[in-house]
Amino acid sequence: MVSSIMKKVASQAKQQDAQRKESEAFKPHRSELLKGLPNLERWLREQVQTHKKDKSNSAETKARYAQVAMTLDATRPRPGEPVQIEKQAKTKNTFYAYRAAVRWTALERAAAALRAYNNADNDADKKAAYQVMLTSAADLVRYPADAQPGLPSAGFVAAAKALGDDVALSAVAKPASEFKKKTAPGKNDKLKDANTIQKIDGWRALIFSRLVDVNSPWIDHAAVAALTGCRPAEVASVRIERIKNALVITIPGAKVSETKGQPIRRFTIAKDSGPEFAHLLQRAKNGPVILSSDSTASAFSEALKRAGKQALGDKAPTMTGYIYRHALACDMKADGADRDSIAAALGHAVTKTQSHYGRATGGTKGARVFQIEAERPIKQTHGTGQHKGRDIAPTNAPEPAPIKVFTSPGFEL
Repeated sequence: MVSSIMKKVASQAKQQDAQRKESEAFKPHRSELLKGLPNLERWLREQVQTHKKDKSNSAETKARYAQVAMTLDATRPRPGEPVQIEKQAKTKNTFYAYRAAVRWTALERAAAALRAYNNADNDADKKAAYQVMLTSAADLVRYPADAQPGLPSAGFVAAAKALGDDVALSAVAKPASEFKKKTAPGKNDKLKDANTIQKIDGWRALIFSRLVDVNSPWIDHAAVAALTGCRPAEVASVRIERIKNALVITIPGAKVSETKGQPIRRFTIAKDSGPEFAHLLQRAKNGPVILSSDSTASAFSEALKRAGKQALGDKAPTMTGYIYRHALACDMKADGADRDSIAAALGHAVTKTQSHYGRATGGTKGARVFQIEAERPIKQTHGTGQHKGRDIAPTNAPEPAPIKVFTSPGFEL
């Protein structure tokens, strides 16, 4: 018994000694970018104090910044060196968004590290906190608030030249020509991709089958999106109910305000030949199903993207939720639906927005037999020159009862 205790004590002492030696050997890495900052702690405190006065970011924005920063951490060559936004940002707009995320996160981390550094009661904790301070400072120096894609800020260049710091200057050099001039895919690009995918025979079934094959957690969500064209942000709160051999899918709208969007829209689908319809009929056979998810709309979009590449091939355009929305609009136009009906089905409250989706020649007549109800009447703005952000009704007007906005030929329950 005594021998066993002594062995355990000896083992613990040996482990603690190893940890002590490891701590003593560890030296925080300081980037060459920080050569011009002799008093790092004071400089960081000044930056953090200014940061604390900024109350402009919402909780949602802060969460998004933190998520982006965690992704960019993988581009860091080692602790103490800055992230490399250029490895992830392919457009100027993305660069600016990532720059904001990196700076906000670096300042948050710096604030926590400064507190930990001052409160540390041992050398190991102090070194760890100091390394975070060095890493945060490297991000802030590398990406000041006025940093441009491929170019350091004017202030950074002046400081580096004054110090004769060629290393710092070379570390930020990237030809601006490496960035695409286009900031993001335009509406025409999306339409082109959607039309290309729709020409692939059985594309919906191929993507859905791939999700089933890999037992994806997004099978139900993809089925709903394929049948209704709902947004990725809406699928996680959809209600699915079976009535005889028909489906009633109720969608709480996203992008809704007092005057914009459709708070609720309801699809009653009596017939559809695709596997998605059969799947949801089976899912709802024992009662209503309410979809939920602990993940995000971006995770669903990523699952669609992977399934699209695997099912349709690498040469096919990227599969997105937009493709399902475009396809729904095409099918409705092929069935003779007007602009009001399509706008309501897509969750809009004005007709102008739906003009970006679908054309009759790309749709399949009779692809599904269904009825659509929406909560708000549609305001005619297509071709009127009205601003799409205008009110559709006085803000104090009562909401109307659900309106039947479209019934496809042959619909009956």
